[in-house]
Amino acid sequence: VSVGKKISKKWMLQTGVQYSVQNATSSANIYIENNANGRLSLPLEATLEDASAASNELVLTSPYDVDNRFEYISLPIQAGYILMDKKFGIVLNGGVVSSFLMKNKLTSDRDYLSSLEIPSGSDSPYRSVQFSGLVGTEFVYSLGTHYQISIFPSYQIGLQSLRKNSESAELPTNFDLGFRFRYIFK
Repeated sequence: VSVGKKISKKWMLQTGVQYSVQNATSSANIYIENNANGRLSLPLEATLEDASAASNELVLTSPYDVDNRFEYISLPIQAGYILMDKKFGIVLNGGVVSSFLMKNKLTSDRDYLSSLEIPSGSDSPYRSVQFSGLVGTEFVYSLGTHYQISIFPSYQIGLQSLRKNSESAELPTNFDLGFRFRYIFK
């Protein structure tokens, strides 16, 4: 859901609320076995410290896939410069995005491993709020005086690392391709 306002002939401001799901797949070759309850868990840096407890054991195995799923609510704020404003239009956008982590879930392609869900908050290894820069283009087609459809590819780069205690300078990046149906109040 988004709203925008044309502030001059060539400039517009837009904001809104977005729900997004981001997935990353990686491989692992260890898991944590809790000997007290027989539970097998996916490894995560934050839980590996607990694996050294007497009832836990790190187990080496053949490589398996781990799906890492993040759910966010985001608030983008962007300015758009209108290059062309006819039946077909082009807008260049730039701005910032505040993304609030709702939860992170790790699952495996191995049935015997439990999935791991990490809610946002102080116990999570991930930042609760992620700030990103945003650049993009919007290709607009007018369907009369009040309606438009558009396709908007955009690129986001994080302004800080995803993890709270990361010493890595690696910043998260996203490429999005969206579709909008817009009603214009006149």
